[in-house]
Amino acid sequence: MEVVEYIILWTKTTEVIQRSIEKEVTAERPYI
Repeated sequence: MEVVEYIILWTKTTEVIQRSIEKEVTAERPYI
């Protein structure tokens, strides 16, 4: 795998993780 492909894959994975965290935080807000 080329470095560029690895960076693109890592970036997409990071975006998915960030979205998952944001969804969890948003879901917890009403209970606070």
